[in-house]
Amino acid sequence: MMKKIFVFIFFILTCVNTLSAQSKPRNIKIFTTWIYTDSNAPPVVGELYDVSDSTVLVYSPHYHLMPRTLSEIDVEKIQLIKVRRKGGIANGMIIGGIVGLSIGAIIGVGSRNSNQGGFTIDFGILPEVSGTLVGLFIGGVVNAPPFTFTIGGKADNFRRNKGELKKRSIKFAYDQVN
Repeated sequence: MMKKIFVFIFFILTCVNTLSAQSKPRNIKIFTTWIYTDSNAPPVVGELYDVSDSTVLVYSPHYHLMPRTLSEIDVEKIQLIKVRRKGGIANGMIIGGIVGLSIGAIIGVGSRNSNQGGFTIDFGILPEVSGTLVGLFIGGVVNAPPFTFTIGGKADNFRRNKGELKKRSIKFAYDQVN
């Protein structure tokens, strides 16, 4: 009887999901960008908006209590571009924590079920906690370093990296959705 109820509920939920009239928007990946110019000025920080043949557009929504701006930076002035996915470290930590917790739980259950009549030590929840902490740390460290593109004020270096930068721009992501 329970199996029939489960199949019926699964069928109803599947049908309701497919009957939605509007398509769901895809998740747009936004990348935080730091552009270092040839001067001693601080880097331009914002979201990578668009990449053209001679300029890079960076949208600064509200960083450092400044008004919203769209900065256009000429390629000859760019020395270095660093790009990191917004929220990437948090996503890595969440995934790493879940994987660490799962591995720790498997190890913990295995150590609790290995009583073969001899002396055993019960570690409690130590495997789960340590697995989660290690997973959080590794997930955060793996996703922490940004993609770095060295331009050096040269148009050839920029053209070589233009495709990778374009893939990480907001305009490219919206064009792919529409």
